[in-house]
Amino acid sequence: SSQVARGLLSLCKNTIHIMFYAVTAMATALASTSREFHIAPMQCYTNQPLRKLAGFLSPSSTKWTEMEKVDDLLPNIEEALEKRLGGEKDCANLVLQLGSNDVNKLHSCVRVAEANYPNLREINLNCGCPAIDTGGASTYGASLMKNPSLTAQLVNSMATATNIDISVKCRIGVFDSVEDYRPLDEKDYQYLTNYISDVYSAGAKHVILHARPAILSMNP
Repeated sequence: SSQVARGLLSLCKNTIHIMFYAVTAMATALASTSREFHIAPMQCYTNQPLRKLAGFLSPSSTKWTEMEKVDDLLPNIEEALEKRLGGEKDCANLVLQLGSNDVNKLHSCVRVAEANYPNLREINLNCGCPAIDTGGASTYGASLMKNPSLTAQLVNSMATATNIDISVKCRIGVFDSVEDYRPLDEKDYQYLTNYISDVYSAGAKHVILHARPAILSMNP
C-alpha cells in the first residue's frame, strides 16, 4: 500500500507540474496575443460624432473614419480635414481612410494629414468599397483591385509622403456585376496573393481583408 501511495503522490506531483507549465504557456501566449476592437469604416455613419460616442463607450477601441474621398478634400485639404477630424487631435486610436486613384493628389493629402495629425494610428487606402454613390465602382475603391500596378503606385505615393503607417483594405475578389459572379478558385487566390504582395512591396505595413468578393455594380 505504501508503494501505491508513493505512486499516487508521484502522479499528482507530475500532474501539477504539467498543469503549471500548461497554464504558464497559455498565459504567455495570451499576453503576447494582440486583441483589438475596431469600429469599422462605414460611409455616412462613422463620422466624428459617432466616433466620439464610441470613444466614450470603448476608449481603447480603434476608430476608423468614413472613406474620405480625396477629391472632396480639395482644394483646401487642411480645412476639409479640420471639419472631419478637428476634435481628434489626440488620435492615436484613429485610422484615416482615403479613397482616390490619383497618385499626386493622394500624396499631397497624406502629407497634409501627417502635418496636422501626426499621431494618427495609420492612414488606409480603400480598395474594397464597390458602392457607386461613394465613387468606388468606376474610379477607385474595389475597382483598384483590377489594377495592381496603379494600387502599388498609390500605396507608394502614400508611404513616401509620411512616417505614419500605411495600410490597405481590400476584398478577396472583385466582379463587375452579379451575372459575372462565380465561386472563387485557385486562380483567384493566386491573383489575391500577388496583389497583396505588390501592396506590401510598395510600402504598406499591413492589409485588412474584407472576406467576401466585391460586386462593383452593387451598392452594399
